[in-house]
Amino acid sequence: MWKRSCAVGAVALAAAVPTPAFGAVWLSKNTAREIAVNVTSKSCRSVDWCFDFSVAPAEHCRRVRDNTVYCAIAFVTADHHRCAGVVAVKKTRTGRIDRGMAMPMNCSPSLAPSTPV
Repeated sequence: MWKRSCAVGAVALAAAVPTPAFGAVWLSKNTAREIAVNVTSKSCRSVDWCFDFSVAPAEHCRRVRDNTVYCAIAFVTADHHRCAGVVAVKKTRTGRIDRGMAMPMNCSPSLAPSTPV
């Protein structure tokens, strides 16, 4: 499911947020989820077709070898269709937070994979 939704379209939100230099490089799943909620909320407000959104609980987010944490998200349209996506969050060695999002560019039921609510 993740791969299919990521292949539909991608929106890069690769803004870097500086963090304290003394902070650890480790990125917790809770922190990654908080960032995913923030990014998803802003993205939902920026497109006409997004009525609501959801982000998976932190314990369901997935960490990969390079310490990137992926959290599943969904955008909900006004006609109650859910469009799956993912937010990737990574903390670099210097402590900067990099984030990105993969999601359908248009969530209308005829153009994007979706699931009724």
